[in-house]
Amino acid sequence: MPFTLRKLAESAHIMGLSTIGEIAGHVRCHYDAYFLIENLAAEMAEFDALVATHEDDSVSLYLTEEDKKRLDEEVDAAFKAMHQDQPEDFDL
Repeated sequence: MPFTLRKLAESAHIMGLSTIGEIAGHVRCHYDAYFLIENLAAEMAEFDALVATHEDDSVSLYLTEEDKKRLDEEVDAAFKAMHQDQPEDFDL
């Protein structure tokens, strides 16, 4: 997955994280889901270079309020689609 600061900010927003550093920590903790193990050193070095000096950046530097609204709507729609077979009284 090619990372950009914007894509990291989008993922952070969806996860409820507020900084690039928080999402970078998530990516590092779950490296095996984001990087090919045989290329780990090179891919991690590229990732670290991307986030260097941006760890304290707020996701709001990369996302507009409209972006955040769109992401929230996409997550809500996906969640509702996953639970479409729930009884009518199931409260989302």
